Formats: sequence, C-alpha cells, structure tokens
Amino acid sequence: MRRKVLLVTETIAGHGHLRAAEAIQQAMQLVAPNIETKLVTTMPFVSSALERTVRKVYLNTLKVAPKMWGWAYESERVTSSFLKEGLARTVAVKLEALLDEEQPDVVVCTHAFSVGAFGFLKQKRPSFVLGAVITDFDLNGFWVHEGVDFYLVSNEQLKRKLVERFDIPAYRIHVTGIPIDLKFAPILRTQNREKLRQRLGIAREEFFLLVTGGGTGYGPLDQVVEVLDGLDGPLVIAVITGQNTEMYVKLMDIAAKSRHRVRLYGYVDNMEEFMLAADLMISKPGGLSVSEALAIGLPLLIVQPIPGQEERNSRYLVKQRVAFKAEELDEVAEIVKQVMHRPEVLDVMREAAERLGKPYASLQASGIILDYLNLPVLETPIPTK
Repeated sequence: MRRKVLLVTETIAGHGHLRAAEAIQQAMQLVAPNIETKLVTTMPFVSSALERTVRKVYLNTLKVAPKMWGWAYESERVTSSFLKEGLARTVAVKLEALLDEEQPDVVVCTHAFSVGAFGFLKQKRPSFVLGAVITDFDLNGFWVHEGVDFYLVSNEQLKRKLVERFDIPAYRIHVTGIPIDLKFAPILRTQNREKLRQRLGIAREEFFLLVTGGGTGYGPLDQVVEVLDGLDGPLVIAVITGQNTEMYVKLMDIAAKSRHRVRLYGYVDNMEEFMLAADLMISKPGGLSVSEALAIGLPLLIVQPIPGQEERNSRYLVKQRVAFKAEELDEVAEIVKQVMHRPEVLDVMREAAERLGKPYASLQASGIILDYLNLPVLETPIPTK
C-alpha cells in the first residue's frame, strides 16, 4: 500500500500557515514522489460557517482591539487549555471522519488550531505519527500537546523553550527553520541582484524599498508610503498589497502625488525577485514572510507588530540584528533616512540575515518526515545553506 502524509493547515489568519504546508508538499514531491502527500484545510471540513466567523472575529479584533488579541495570546494557560481541551475535543469528532477517509501514516499540522484535535485523536487511535510545524520564531502553549510525536521549529532558542518550559524531550524537536518555497533558495536563483534591479528599472544609486503586508495586505501600508514622502534622495518604493484591493485603491492616489517613484502591485508570484532586488523590506513580521526575507538576506523594518506572536517575532529578530522595529509611523522615515546614508549598516544586517536564514527548511522537514515513515532519505545530503 502506498504510504501517505496528510498536511493539515488553516487560512483563518493569513496565508503563512498554508504556504508552509505547500512548501513541505513541494519538497516531499521532489525527494519522495512515491509518497502520497495531501494538503487539507481543516476548518472548512469542520464547518464553513465556523471558518467565516473565526476569520471575521480575528480580523475585527486586530482592527478594533489588537491588545485583546495580544492578551489572549499571552494568557496561554487559560486560552490554550480551552483550545486543547474544549474546542479540540469538539473539532476532533469531525476530523475523525477525515482520518477514516485518508488513512494517513503521518499527519503534519502547520497551524495550532488542528494540533489539539489531532493530538486528542492520536491518544484514541495511535495509528499515525503526528507532527507540528511551528511557523513563528516563538510559541505558546497552543502548539503543545502530549499526542505530538515531533516538532519542527525555527531556532535553537525555541527548542530550549519546548524542553525547559513544556518538558518536551529534546529528541522530538528538530531545528529545521520555517518551511518556505524552494524558489527562495540560493541554488535555484536564476538571476543575480544587479540584473534584477536593471530589469525592474532601478538605478545603482537608487534606494529600493519593498513595502508589504503579506498575502492579505494587512497593515498601514498607505500611511507608511505617506511618511516616506518627506524623505530626500533617490528612492523607489514597491508596495505589494496582496489580496487587499481596498488598500490598493487607497494607494493609487497616494502614489500619484508622491515625490518618489511608487510602484503598486497586488498579488505577485515572484516575491523572491522583489526581495533579492530590494535594499530593505518594510513589513509585518509574519513567520513565513520573514523566513523568505532571511533566506534572501534582506534586512527588515517591522512596523506596528500585532500583539502576541508578531510582537514575539519582532523581539527575536531585533535581538538577532536582522531587523529594526518602529512602534510609531513617524519612526519609519527616520530609520530609512539613517540607513540610506549608512549602507554599511545594511551590509552587516544582510550578512546576519543570511546566517540566520534557512532556505532549505522544507527539504529538512521532508527528510524528518521520511525518517518517521522509516524510509531512507536521499543519498545526496540535503543542503542547509
């Protein structure tokens, strides 16, 4: 019988969790095409109405009361208990039918929502291996469940936290990095930075800023462009709004009036090219977007991170000296002004980002999954850099 891996994810809070699952699927198809690898989002399987409600509540909370979301995230002893014991048991009833239908050998979750449910099912029917891929640079108790057989994490600090705070045996934790598309890997790049900048029409002396809010286009992108208008010097700004058409329309008027060259894009499928050409990326600190930037070696400027996981990501990235953080919008222009006149600062940050980046994380993850399937890994060593 053909072996099967079930990749489980959600899209209720952006697309990063989905992209991590897609990256693992891509790598599995590359290194083990004989293994069936299926990707599912569990929330629609449980209830489409519940998915719509949760997404609406999440986005409205971030817009109206972001500190409340931060409190829920930081108060993990209360909220994680609810998710793992209350909600997880309810969801598990629905997901048991999915297990019956798919009969997977390994289930890999890239979102905490499904970890508790599958952990509960694992205790009832230990016929599959359960893995959790933590898609941020820190974590809380949402991710931890005694039914999980292995964890894939982004860094050694996170591994220590799982061992020391949550009593997870070290042998169950693997530092792979956050899985990203292999097109961000150096070995697959077809163009160098200078050629990309030429193709994008960016002169050598121009400073190229990439402004993005992830796939959802979340964040004050319009206000960022407005505060940058006060800067002097040769500046080109590319703004990627993702699926946020409302933000794109707002920016059209701002771009037309700007003293700088402002280029607007909606959803793009060549983000690696924009990142490789850019001098600095202004962004929300989502785990996937940041991991892609680190793989390229692109310094970051984080603006108003969401309380909770993004705030924790920010602290880690600033400590690693790969990112600046602007709590207020007026700080953005000042930081950009400083680095435009001190390129050596960005050179140091770029080197730090390249050291921290893990462009082959998806291949590392695939190797570990194959190990849990008791199947041989490729004879050719999987690259780490």
